[in-house]
Amino acid sequence: DISLGIDLFKGETAFKPVEWAVRLLGVYNHNYIDVQERNVVNPNPQNGTTREKEFWSLQEAFAEVHIRDLSNNYDFISSRVGIQPFVSDFRGFIFNDTNLGARIFGNYDDNRWQYNIAAFQMLEKDTYSDLNEFKDRQQQVYIANVFRQDLIWHGYTGELSFVGDFDNNSRHYDKNGFITRPAPIGTVADHYLQAYYLGWAGDGHIGWLNIDHAFYQVLGEDSLNGIAGRRVDLNGQMAALEISVDKNWMRHKLTVFYASGDNDPTDSHATGFDTVLDRPFLIGGPFSFYSHQGFNLAGTSVNFKQRDSLVIDYRTSKTEGQ
Repeated sequence: DISLGIDLFKGETAFKPVEWAVRLLGVYNHNYIDVQERNVVNPNPQNGTTREKEFWSLQEAFAEVHIRDLSNNYDFISSRVGIQPFVSDFRGFIFNDTNLGARIFGNYDDNRWQYNIAAFQMLEKDTYSDLNEFKDRQQQVYIANVFRQDLIWHGYTGELSFVGDFDNNSRHYDKNGFITRPAPIGTVADHYLQAYYLGWAGDGHIGWLNIDHAFYQVLGEDSLNGIAGRRVDLNGQMAALEISVDKNWMRHKLTVFYASGDNDPTDSHATGFDTVLDRPFLIGGPFSFYSHQGFNLAGTSVNFKQRDSLVIDYRTSKTEGQ
């Protein structure tokens, strides 16, 4: 990737938020792959075992406007519209992406409270680079969260969040010609998915103990789950806990991650947990082999686990799949 960013803003940013800002980020991607088997880079075996592609993307393009100040300590309300980055929680467990949306954000009570209200009309992603295309993928994501600093303990910040995911009926083939929506597993038919996430998370320290935790409950419905072959109700859970102790220059860390599974995938209750578009920084994040690497499901056209994810989901692709 080669990127070029341009920022233009007005304001004294040492203490107060900008009055307005414009940001553009263009990215050029060059992608080359050479494999030892046919049918990997394309469904047609005559296309060989190598592939070379290039792609241009306007990865960020947004305007930010300061709406008003709420106090002399620069508590404020601002808005941002356009293709913008957003992370729904401390570690990016549910939504961590750059996409087309509108956002209202700000703080209150001498910055002890922070909040976000955001709505995204998701763009399609390029198959090879995961960069944004100028194409609607018929998916809407709505997010609201609130943070409280020094909640109960000094140095500890708590968060409550809501994420609504409306992934509508769509049929999509990636640029290699493989179908990605709907996933080619079980009953293959167009379907919609509606998921509602309720989350509680925290980050900071309680005395000498550093702590980061999260819990999510997801409810909703899948109009036609491929494995179950029917409409299913969603009811899944996710939990994460990371505690650490600092000693001189070393940090001793213990991390636990849990995502619910499904002991009967053919009934009408889907209890396995999946995310919207996660990139979690946990258990090493992109520096961990398991977190960073994607794994295919036994030679099928779906993945057991996606790249830069912790959950088992059976999607074709984290960015193009459903």
